[in-house]
This record gives sequence, C-alpha cells and structure tokens, in this order.
Amino acid sequence: MLHVARPKAIYGKLVSGDLMQKTVIETGAYQAAVCAGSFAPGHLGPECYPEIIRLVQPGSPIVIFMNGAHFVEDDYQSHIDRLEQSGVWKILEIKAFNYMSAVERPGRLIVARKCL
Repeated sequence: MLHVARPKAIYGKLVSGDLMQKTVIETGAYQAAVCAGSFAPGHLGPECYPEIIRLVQPGSPIVIFMNGAHFVEDDYQSHIDRLEQSGVWKILEIKAFNYMSAVERPGRLIVARKCL
C-alpha cells in the first residue's frame, strides 16, 4: 500500500507499523482516528485498540466501522468494556448497521472518545 500511496504525493507522512505493538508514531499525534474495514480475522483484532487510542489526543473521537459477525464471534465487546472500565476511552455508541450495501452483512459502528 505504501508503494502505491507514495507516488501520489498526497500524504504528508507515510508510516509502516504494526498496531499490535507500539508504533514509532508519538502519543497524541492525531486529532481523530477513523477505521473502516480493518477489523476481521487475518486483519486487525481488538487487541490493537490500545495502540489506536494512544495515537490520538485526549478528547479525540475514535470511529470504527467493522464486520458485525466478527464483532460477536471474536468477542470485541469484552475488549471494548475492559478499555472503558480502565478509563482510557468512553464509548458513545455501538450501533448495528449493514456492513456492505451490495449484500446483507451485519456491521457495527463503534464511536468512542479518548479519556486520558
């Protein structure tokens, strides 16, 4: 993806990293996090939520739109609840949506705000 993005010269900075570990991006570097279509088996799992939260400034919105089947099968709710109970983010809404307009596929929209 970086090889495709770089020649476009439309991004201020391109970074390669593993969200399952602490990345080279500084804490609070972004004013928001938006993620769509990234959470599923073989892609990102709920274990990377702490790193995504770390990357945004306190009070920043975090919006995640994902496949709803994996939300249930992989018990994303318990990961979400643990992070909220620890005080790192506040869940504003978790809403069921159709994930793809071309087919009926359950999805989840997660809207949160970083606390710390």
